[in-house]
Amino acid sequence: MSEHEANLEYQQPEQHMDEHTIEEQSISAEPTAQPQQENLTLEPVFPSAQLLLSCAKDEYTKERERTQFLDNKASFFMSAIILVATIFVPFIPFDKVYESITTGSELQKAITYIAGTLVFVSFVILVIAFKKLYGAYKIQEYERFNIENLADIGILKTEKNAMEKALCENYKNTIEKNIRKNDSKAEKVSSGIGKCAIGFLLLAISAILLKIFIG
Repeated sequence: MSEHEANLEYQQPEQHMDEHTIEEQSISAEPTAQPQQENLTLEPVFPSAQLLLSCAKDEYTKERERTQFLDNKASFFMSAIILVATIFVPFIPFDKVYESITTGSELQKAITYIAGTLVFVSFVILVIAFKKLYGAYKIQEYERFNIENLADIGILKTEKNAMEKALCENYKNTIEKNIRKNDSKAEKVSSGIGKCAIGFLLLAISAILLKIFIG
């Protein structure tokens, strides 16, 4: 065996060893690359946005239903005022009232004046009540969810979690405005109903007095 061949045989194992070492290094490098791949899956920045968005939708619906309830209430009592006034006025015996004032006894005159005053005051109160109820019914328009930019390309490309957060903010602002409007509406409706009750009571008392003492 020549000296050159001996050197080749001596170098051969080192070459195999180098290849084996390279394979081990590549294998050992693979596990370190795996965590980097896993880190690419990011957690949502606002993990509670979806839950809060669902709650915001429920609150928006509740305020909308509250508005409808208050509007129906105001409409009902406005109709009641018109109905009572329409029915009550024709039943006032104006001829007997005039006769009682001109030829009746002092008691009849006094009762007639009292009853007439009660009728007048009750109608004034009912007019005020009607204005309150109408003001509640015609209060500012209900604030709706902003849908103008729903088809915007930039918005459609927005990341889902970020969009849920933006929707939560939109719903929050809308709900706060509607709550203020509904609170004002509820105050007007409550005041109107209270005045309706007083007006109806005074009308009932005046009707009883006229029926008993005048006929």
